[in-house]
Amino acid sequence: MPDARIMAAVVAAPGLGFAFTPDRLSHVSVPVQLWSAEQDANVPYASNTRLARAGLGSRAEFHSVPGAGHFSFLAPCGLLKPPGVCSDPGSFDRKDFHASTNASVVGFFDAHLNAP
Repeated sequence: MPDARIMAAVVAAPGLGFAFTPDRLSHVSVPVQLWSAEQDANVPYASNTRLARAGLGSRAEFHSVPGAGHFSFLAPCGLLKPPGVCSDPGSFDRKDFHASTNASVVGFFDAHLNAP
């Protein structure tokens, strides 16, 4: 159901891709920034984000993150570093990634929420 309070959305690594059929996404009228991690073994692009991207069509601003894993979208870890959520593939730099991604997300919301 559409919700007038939501004027734009950012979605990272959407799971349950089979639920994102074109008819289910046809009511989404707001711009969506969609992110996918290239090395995501938990919710692979082909069976998840690809379906959401196809269903949203031109309403989605798509970003694929080279070298990122599923948990790379979580904030950089602090003192505690549980390996399941704090380990990234290869030499992926989560801190640098978040600096640029956060700027992109803020820019996206600025463009769509503060428009005259």
